[in-house]
Formats: sequence, C-alpha cells, structure tokens
Amino acid sequence: MSRKICALGLALLLALSFFVSVTPAEAAEQLGTWQYRYGDPSLKKAGPQEWVQSALDGDSVWQSFAFPYLPWQKGQNYVWVTTLIHDYQGQDDSLYFMTYHEAVQVWLNDTLIYTYGDMGPRYFGYGWRWHIVPLPAFAGQARLTFRIYSDLPFYLEPVHDFRLGSDRYVMEHVFLSDALYVATLPLILFMLFLLAVYYINGSQDKPIYRDTAVFLGLLGLLICCASSTRQLLADWPVFWLHLSLVLLFLLPLSLNRVAYDVLEPEYRPTVRHILRAYEVLLAVALLAEVLNGCGLDYGLFSLLVLLVVAQGSLILLLWRSARQYNNYSASLRWTVLGMLLLTLLDGLNVSQQWVPSNFSLLPLCVFPLTYFLFTLMRNRLQRERQLAVDALVLEAEEAQAVERSELDELTGCLNRSAYDQIMAHVVHDSQAAFCLIMLDIDHFKQINDTYGHATGDKVLRQVTDDVRMHLHHQMKFFRWGGEEFVVYCPDMSLMEAAGFADLLRQSIAQRSILPERPVTVSVGVARWHGYGDRLTRIFNRMDSALYRAKAQGRNQVLVEQERG
Repeated sequence: MSRKICALGLALLLALSFFVSVTPAEAAEQLGTWQYRYGDPSLKKAGPQEWVQSALDGDSVWQSFAFPYLPWQKGQNYVWVTTLIHDYQGQDDSLYFMTYHEAVQVWLNDTLIYTYGDMGPRYFGYGWRWHIVPLPAFAGQARLTFRIYSDLPFYLEPVHDFRLGSDRYVMEHVFLSDALYVATLPLILFMLFLLAVYYINGSQDKPIYRDTAVFLGLLGLLICCASSTRQLLADWPVFWLHLSLVLLFLLPLSLNRVAYDVLEPEYRPTVRHILRAYEVLLAVALLAEVLNGCGLDYGLFSLLVLLVVAQGSLILLLWRSARQYNNYSASLRWTVLGMLLLTLLDGLNVSQQWVPSNFSLLPLCVFPLTYFLFTLMRNRLQRERQLAVDALVLEAEEAQAVERSELDELTGCLNRSAYDQIMAHVVHDSQAAFCLIMLDIDHFKQINDTYGHATGDKVLRQVTDDVRMHLHHQMKFFRWGGEEFVVYCPDMSLMEAAGFADLLRQSIAQRSILPERPVTVSVGVARWHGYGDRLTRIFNRMDSALYRAKAQGRNQVLVEQERG
C-alpha cells in the first residue's frame, strides 16, 4: 500500500512540475525566428555595436536555429543570438531568462538595456542566475540581441527558459517554478524531525538514523540551492552553484553510507570500495576546481559514469540482501534505484532541454525514501511492542517468583516473611482496625509420633483447607510455624473475631480428618488498639490467649485479657 501511495505522489508531482516548467509565455506567439553567430568583435574598433547593427540590418552572417538547440562549435566562448519581438498591447514589458556560468548583455534594437558580468574570464565563473529585464516602451516590432560569454565552451548556450510577459507574470513564474521544491521540502523537514526523535530516544539503529538524516539534510540543502526564490533572499549565484555541485557529489556518497549501515557484513567490503571511489572523485574534482575553476562542472560526467556502475552494483547487493529477509535493504533499494534514474534524467535534460535546465527531478527521490523511513518506524514499533511484551512476561514471572517465595509449599498459606511485610503495611495506616487469630492444632506432636509425618502433613493440609473455606478475600492466612497459624481479620471487633474463631474451631472439630482420633484446635484472639500499639504487643496478647486456651483444656477460643 505504501508503495502505491509513493508512486501516486511521484506521478502527480511530476505532472505538476512539468506543467509549471513548460507553460508557454504570454507572448510566445509574438516571437520571430532565432538567429545566432559565434565569436565576438570586442577587439575591433567598432566593438559589440557593430554586431548589434549587423543583426538590425539582417546580415546574412546570422544563421537561423531552432531555439534553444544551438549548434555547438568547439572552443567558442562567445555566442550572439537575436530575435524579433512584437509589442502586444503594452503587456510584454519584462524579459525573463536564466544563465549558467555566463555573462550576458542585452540590446533592444541598438540600445544596451542590461548587462550582467564582465563579458570576460572569471575564476569561478558567473554562477547560476535568473534575470528579469524591464523592456523600454516600443511600438510595432523590435529586435532583441544577446551577447553571451562563458568560461566553459561546453556549456555555452543561448538564454535558458526565455519568457516575455508582464512583471506579474514573470514573478509568478519564478515562484511557480519552485512548486516541486515547495512540495518536497516540508516532507524532508518532517522526516528529519522524526529521525531526530528516534535518534535521541533509540538505542538501536542509531547509525541508520544519523546517516539517513545526513542524506535528507543534503537533499534539503540542494533544494534550497536549486530554488529560484533563494535569489530573492541571497543573490549569490556563484556560491549557490558551487554548493549545489558539491552536493551532487555528496548525495550518492551519503546514500551509500546508509546502505552500508543496513547491509549484512559480507556485503560491506564492496560498499566500502564504492564509498572510496566517490570520495576520490570528489577530492579530484575539488582540486581541479581550485586549480582552474571548472573541476566540479567537468567532473559531473565522471560522476554520471560512476553512478551507473556503483549504484547499479549497490542495487544488486540490496536485492540479494532483501532475499535474506532484510526489510531495510528491501525498502532502501527503491530509493537507490530512484536516485539513479532521476539523476540520469537530469543529466539527459541538460543536453536535450526537455524542460528548463535549472529544473531538477532529483528531489523526488525523497518519496521512495519515505518507504524506507516507514520501514524504520515499523521495525522500531515492533521492537518496542516486543520489549513491552517481554517486560510484562518478566514482571509476571517476577510476581510469581515473589508469590512463591511468600507461600508455604505444604499448606499454600502465606509464610512468616509475608506476615512481616503485610502487617508492617497494615499498621502504617493510622486508621487501621483489625484482629489477629492464632490457631494451634492440639496434640500435633503425638499425631506425628503415632501416625508418622506423612499423616501429620495430611492433617496440616486439611485443617488449612477447612479454614480457607471460611475466609473472605480481605482476610490473610499465614502459617506461623509448625502447627501454628495466624488469620488477619480486618474491620472486626474483638467479639466478632472471637465468634469467627469459634466458627473455625467447630468446623475443624466436626470434620473427620483422622478416623482414629479427633483433630481439634486451640485459638487465641487479640485486637489492634490503634495509636501506641505495636505488632509485637498484639502478637504477645494473642499468643498469651492461645497459651491460656491450651492450659485450660484445649479445643476452645480465648481472647486477650483486658489491660488493667
């Protein structure tokens, strides 16, 4: 289901981005044919004005071409292009175009109306920039002529994304051209937030969270570099272009680092070689950039070749890992495949110019990455759920162990240790009101001596079973030791406890536990006196009452003596 959602979102955004990028300008019908000529007259006495006049005169040296597909000539740094435009009820008052590593001058008829750059060599080039040029008023038709210079002859092209229209129209185009980026950047920020939360609160998979966040951060930064609106905030075309080029080298490097984290150990040596290849290529490109100012641009072709080889190999590794039931590899392979295909499409678009060359599909790889993030979240939740279940099982086992440690194995009564814990908790309550009953089986030593310990154990079990039948859930039944037992009776007065104790005594006496002789109990009862009383005191009073019951003939109930 998640794959279908990602695919649908990707298709919709592609359609939207294509529509926004190729929408024709308002005045497209008013453009004449495009003409070009290579070279430059800057060293001649007349200078550039000579070629401007040549374009106005319709000189035959100007050759027509299908804009924007300019025939390439090796080693040329200058190109001139010209076309006729028509006034359209005063609406076409702005010119919009983009340049890549190019300086440009614009003439309307024979008047220079715009200049960007020095029209000569510059160490780091002129960057990637859009231009909006207000057109002077004219009637009928006029000729637009562009003089273009590039430090990189391979990239020398006429103006990109040429448009004529009102100020409002061209500014709308600037903002609408970022529709794809506006759709993807919030998703990237949300995913970064989730990964940060998981990284802070998780003990496992931290390297995966960290490296995935690095990849998303680099992708978000690339979106900012490629955005048209960033020029309104910071008009640094050279900086943004070189940063975007460095990011293009770093993105596959960071994604391969994520793959290294998720793959099994036997596949990691191959990924290390791939990572090293990207690192070496980036180092060489940066060194060439420092030496001649164009290493990053020329290194893009080598990057595309490395992408095909390295990412193709990585996809095979991820596929093998997925067959070993590695969920992370199964989901990450779609991101790697998507990044490879989108990068190749971007590279082809530079030469084919299906859409304006400033437009990039690469940010769309965030959508297959959501599937990988979904897998991370699902596995994290499954682990947490399993940990919760394990904790409950452990807690239950601990509770059973505690319960077993507090039970007498022979009779099932609570033992003396449990008596100490429970009664300490009871007397902590200042409003406690309870009585204690102590039962002692009469002549139990004689039963053991006469009939054996097995019979004695039987007597103990049957006496406790009989007592247990009369207890309600708030009462506690303890084996104090040997044949002595204690019953905790909450919310009972001394007389109520004595009556209940006599009920127990009669029930035991009437039961035929041993056919050879009757089994009876002697009972002592004591009451908690509240503030100032102590557990040792109530126990002594209860024990004393039991001693008197045994001394006075056994098989009877006596209560504590009133204090004088």
